[in-house]
Amino acid sequence: EIKKIEAGLYYLKLIEIDKEIRIENEINNEAEGEVDGFNTKISELESLIKLSTDKVSPLREKNIENLSRIQRLNLELQSLDEENTRTQDEIETIKKSIQTLDDDIAREKGIIIDANSNEKRLKEEKNDLIEIDSKYYETEKKSNEDLANTKNYLYQEIKRIKELINSNQKENAVNALEDSKLLIDEYANSFSKNQNIKKDSIKRNERISIIEKEIESWKNLLSNSEKMVNELAGRKDKLNNQLDKLDSQPKLQAEKKGQISENLRISEKEKNENESVINNTDKKIETLRR
Repeated sequence: EIKKIEAGLYYLKLIEIDKEIRIENEINNEAEGEVDGFNTKISELESLIKLSTDKVSPLREKNIENLSRIQRLNLELQSLDEENTRTQDEIETIKKSIQTLDDDIAREKGIIIDANSNEKRLKEEKNDLIEIDSKYYETEKKSNEDLANTKNYLYQEIKRIKELINSNQKENAVNALEDSKLLIDEYANSFSKNQNIKKDSIKRNERISIIEKEIESWKNLLSNSEKMVNELAGRKDKLNNQLDKLDSQPKLQAEKKGQISENLRISEKEKNENESVINNTDKKIETLRR
């Protein structure tokens, strides 16, 4: 009877142990399922992280290129602004040089006008003097003849007086001497008139000689001024050609600046958009890693 009781207890013990084993197996199976779920979740998260990382990696490289491009474009804009400043300064310098040349040309043209006017005036004066001198030639010739005749009459009268004195005809000599006073006055007047005519002729010839030198001087000045005008005009033409080329530069520089500014805007916009995507992705990865 006791053995039956022990056998019954042993059987009950076995049933209890089997139940415990079953419960433990169930617990283990449930734990393994949860681990598998965690592992799957982790794999999914790692896949998402890798996918996000792979997505932003090209954007990061692209932004490095954008930063380099933006830096280069900014340097180009700075260089373009400096070039524009230099161009404007050069334009102003050339304009001032052209104005100076215009003033010099105007001065030389004024000299040319004066030279032509003075040469014309002097030639007219010279011609007038030559005409006067030619007209007075006969007058001077007649004056010389009158003087010679008067001088001859005077010599003859002096000779006659000497003969009267030598022949002791003193009273006749005195009367002849009194009569010769008129002849002496006539000779003095004729001599004075002749000398004045000669002096006037000498003055005219001296003036003509001075005029010829002045005309030559004005001709040289005219020639030099004409050469200078041509030289200044040539320099002005060269400066105007340079100015024409420079005048087109600001427009070309403005167009180039517009293109660079547009490329800069596009690059900055692309950089900002990429940075926004990268930041959002980094936050998402950080969230996934938590």
